[in-house]
Amino acid sequence: MLLKNLLPSASLLKFVRMLLGIKILLKADSCEMKNLNERQIAFAGNGTPIARLIDFALTLKGINVKTVFVATDELDFFRRRYEKHPLLSIEDIKHIEKGVPKGRNWKTVYDYLISFNNKHLIGNDVLRNIRIGGINFHAGALPEYAGSYTYQWAIRNDEHTFTSTIHWIEGKTDSGPVICKKEFPISPSETGLSLLMRSVDAALELMYIVLTGIGTGRVLPRISQDLSKRCFYSMSKICESGMIEWDKTAEEVERLIRAADFSPLSSPTYEPYTYSPVGVLKVHKAKVGSQSPGVNAGEVVYIDNECVVVKTGCEKNLVITSLTINDKRFKKGEILETKLNVGDCFEANEPTIQGTQICE
Repeated sequence: MLLKNLLPSASLLKFVRMLLGIKILLKADSCEMKNLNERQIAFAGNGTPIARLIDFALTLKGINVKTVFVATDELDFFRRRYEKHPLLSIEDIKHIEKGVPKGRNWKTVYDYLISFNNKHLIGNDVLRNIRIGGINFHAGALPEYAGSYTYQWAIRNDEHTFTSTIHWIEGKTDSGPVICKKEFPISPSETGLSLLMRSVDAALELMYIVLTGIGTGRVLPRISQDLSKRCFYSMSKICESGMIEWDKTAEEVERLIRAADFSPLSSPTYEPYTYSPVGVLKVHKAKVGSQSPGVNAGEVVYIDNECVVVKTGCEKNLVITSLTINDKRFKKGEILETKLNVGDCFEANEPTIQGTQICE
């Protein structure tokens, strides 16, 4: 009653409208301020690992998943999973502005670019337009294991531990400052696939911590690498290294085979191979055996339907339990079908063989 007496009815209505307008403006300003405080992030990667990371990011305050770059053949899967977020093929990473609303300056939109399980190199032409920087997961200790497929090299080099590393994308490949890392033991039965999967799991734990820090406004560490210790493993080096050298020790040959074991998947790099009297022989499963009676490295000293036993460059032999000859697979219970015989010799020197490399 008091307010009605103070203001005419028309003025009262105008006054109420003004109050409502102020409330709406305050709400809009609050939303805009919230968006300004959020870190705008683009994600780039492939498969389930990047999906797990994005799922976690969507639960955090202070983070806005701005754009997701994935492999072309995965776009449909990610569209169903993240229908409210812009999705682009990872091949378009150099044209990152495609994920920015029309009329906006894309250079001010992205604070971070997170690369996880991503095989595409991100160049300086992209990074210079990310406000704070790019962050990458690398499977391997840095700087000692820079480059490609280092989890396979770690097995072959008889390492006893492996490291997942999160680092800034700067300078040469895998040479940027380290944010954090996690070291864990390599088991004696570790395969290329199992070590990769464990490395991804460890990296996800690290990246959850990194994303939480980003969301709360934390300044991330920048620990410089000692590049004098840098060792770079190239794609070509791993792809061209599948030939079995029988003058090596049984342990060395077994690690070569185990590092290429991605069963039930195919190796992404090489298949261990040799040359036998009956054709090109690729080894899938093997173990170190006991002392060998053979004379020559690469000589078949025993065979039954379960295995082929081959002399190596040391006292111990190699027991092969799964192999392919001329693209036909033989496993335990089928070995005698290979037509191999005791006394056959496998080539220790590299012959001209087609189809032993997987990657280019």
